[in-house]
Amino acid sequence: MNVTYWSDYACPFCYIGVTHLLRAAEELGASDQIELSMRAFELDPYAPQKCESDTTERFGAKYGLSAAQAASRVAEITELAHEAGLERFDYAATRSTNTFDAHRLTKLAQLKYPELARALEEALYDAYFSQGLELADHAVLRSAAASVGLDAGEVEEILSSDAYADEVRFDEREATMRGVHGVPYFVISGRTVIPGCMGVEQLKRVLADELERVGSESAQGGFGMCGPDGCVF
Repeated sequence: MNVTYWSDYACPFCYIGVTHLLRAAEELGASDQIELSMRAFELDPYAPQKCESDTTERFGAKYGLSAAQAASRVAEITELAHEAGLERFDYAATRSTNTFDAHRLTKLAQLKYPELARALEEALYDAYFSQGLELADHAVLRSAAASVGLDAGEVEEILSSDAYADEVRFDEREATMRGVHGVPYFVISGRTVIPGCMGVEQLKRVLADELERVGSESAQGGFGMCGPDGCVF
């Protein structure tokens, strides 16, 4: 069963959502029956190459919240991640930068080394949400790639060129054609759509239905989704 999902590495609900999905599959005993495929989506294609403000400040400015309110919301998202099993997740410590090169590197893995792709995706999520690293920093990308076994020379070749840019743009155009305005956005077996981050028990029901080929045409969205204009809670 194929599960395609559009995601950005800077989206907290994407990391939580895919973690929920993998856990749901595991609890169903169906991990080996699911083929997960991440597609590129940039929350902010114009994000800077260097972090310019901390997460709580950005959050407050974006949603018109006081510093205390922003800190509370950021803490709530972090707690959701901890409940999902992402114990090192620290949203307040994230450093927002451009993610385009991270997506290009992901395309290298997906298209040439598919057996390493999922590990690279996890390494990049972890770098951003658990280590507080900037994903526009090529040193960070090299380290993530090395940690999963990608060839250093090939990685350097990708990062010093515009290789796989077209593949990233293709994903983004397809998202636009599908009317995807926020992520995560899951498509299961090409027919069942989950817009947003669902809970584990909900996902287990959806996956069970799909495994039995009696899934509905679309599923109700979950509790969280992020788009270019912000996140819905």
